[in-house]
Amino acid sequence: MVSVCACETSNGVHESEPARPVAKPSEPAIDPACLADPKQRVTLDAEADRDFDRADASYSIGEELFETGDYSAALEAFQRAVQLDPMHGLAQLELAQAHLYTDNNHDAMYRALASAVQLLPRNPRAHMRYAALAADAQQTDVAIQHFECALDLKPGTTEARYALAKQYLKKQNAVAAEAQLRRALQDDQSNAQAHVLLGDVLEAKGEPLAAGQSVETAARMVKKSAVLYRRAGSLYEVAGDEAAAARVREVADAIDPPREKRDLRPLRKARKRRGRRRKR
Repeated sequence: MVSVCACETSNGVHESEPARPVAKPSEPAIDPACLADPKQRVTLDAEADRDFDRADASYSIGEELFETGDYSAALEAFQRAVQLDPMHGLAQLELAQAHLYTDNNHDAMYRALASAVQLLPRNPRAHMRYAALAADAQQTDVAIQHFECALDLKPGTTEARYALAKQYLKKQNAVAAEAQLRRALQDDQSNAQAHVLLGDVLEAKGEPLAAGQSVETAARMVKKSAVLYRRAGSLYEVAGDEAAAARVREVADAIDPPREKRDLRPLRKARKRRGRRRKR
């Protein structure tokens, strides 16, 4: 009997094919760290009873339900798919997403995604979601590893580069964070959040002038953010560029005028009345 797995090609097309224990010779080897489950939450049993056809049918139903916004019903469909075939990688992947949209059960999400990255080692989405969950759990090293795995598989994923840069910044590795952000901005110059984060990175590197320029770039994109213009002004001031600081603060004040100061007189304390009240 031929073993079958639910796989997904690099362009996202769902297909069923015989399971292969090793990668094709023409494909680069997968980094073993991309298959690791640091919490050791799952042990895949290739000999377990499987009903791929029924599992795949339930998976398809779950996809349709999820698209319509019926997340609870989709969760049940994906759970059935995984029960029928624990080796259905796409069902494991979408099961985690359904948990995110319903009960936010992190343990269940970890189990499903740990299975997904083992069953779908060449699926960048599996690594992205696993990394995002690890980042939420403050597992920075694990998050970095799987964001890197996702980028090895799909280098043009700007979202992964941005998220990876944030993790590097947490590790106080400003040089690596800057490299990821600049690569992301090569692909998408209009990402205002990336420019803001680059400003944070450059400030951490002791480059306040360049940091201010990056934040000002983001402010121009957002257009109506007095907060960003004032942030840029503070960075310019630290850098000693008073002219630039005054210029951006003027823009900030035009967007959000400062409140006029009012001279308030102190309240006078009420005098206590002396004498007894008249009886009525």
